[in-house]
Amino acid sequence: MPFFLGFSGAGYRIGISYYPMMAFAGGIVALSFYVIGYKVWLLGKEKGFITASELIEYKSGSKIIK
Repeated sequence: MPFFLGFSGAGYRIGISYYPMMAFAGGIVALSFYVIGYKVWLLGKEKGFITASELIEYKSGSKIIK
């Protein structure tokens, strides 16, 4: 999400024509959070994961990641 920090500067530099791009990118991020985040939330609830590292350990099969 660090790219959000550059939106205001890019909007100032490029002008009003950049604002639809900002809205489109924000919408894509929100949609991605919903689609991916919901599946991750369901898996975490089912398996009892609390942290992201627990999910990565489960998906990768690595016991080193903790």
